[in-house]
Amino acid sequence: MTMRTQVPYSPEQYERAVDLWRRLIDNYRTSLTCDRYGRGIDRLPDETLYALILSDGEETEDEYAVTLTLASYSDYGGSCCDAANVRVFRDEFGWVSTSTDGYHGDGAAWVQFGELPDTQDIGNGLDMLESLANAMDRLTDYPLLSDEAHSEYEHELQEEAWVSWLEWDVKSELDDQMGGYLEIFGFTDNEIRELYYSYEENEWECESATSVVNRNHDDAVAYVLDEIVKAWRTPAVGPNQLALND
Repeated sequence: MTMRTQVPYSPEQYERAVDLWRRLIDNYRTSLTCDRYGRGIDRLPDETLYALILSDGEETEDEYAVTLTLASYSDYGGSCCDAANVRVFRDEFGWVSTSTDGYHGDGAAWVQFGELPDTQDIGNGLDMLESLANAMDRLTDYPLLSDEAHSEYEHELQEEAWVSWLEWDVKSELDDQMGGYLEIFGFTDNEIRELYYSYEENEWECESATSVVNRNHDDAVAYVLDEIVKAWRTPAVGPNQLALND
């Protein structure tokens, strides 16, 4: 095997690098893919591991480059937790590659196996790699890197739901219950949306990694209907209108 060295590790630094990369590939949440064919790899032989660390992740004469996926999701797989974690990797680990706009809702966070985040300062690069290994270790005990990022992502899905399909459903149901006369009540689309989302008993739940559903949808629609009817029944009185004499 031809060993090509690109990072001038000291013996101690190299031993630390091997240990950190082993921690990452031994984490059950990560997965390996051979870049040449995009094939999944069940295990990484020691000689490949050593070669790719020394080559800083680049393909050698004897070994293909390997991608280490940290988290992934799509319309058909993964969870909202995975999607939120990808955003944390994007925002807090600048050297980690991420995508969140795939054709089928695909998103992922990944690194090139063996590539050190900082080769100008090897000690700092190893510290960055250790921070990533620590983050992945935390995910073995708790599915989220950040509860706040997860809440923000769920809120994004709730907003996207209205544009994608929820607006049509809500207005259609309201129109049916009003005998086809929703328009005459004069409520704008935005006013209907605000009423729907302001219902305090809404119970949003991720249906997949890329979609949410309101488990109390029927009650929310009933609330909107009630508010529209109440507003229609309330007489409009101008502030300068004189009171009628008895």
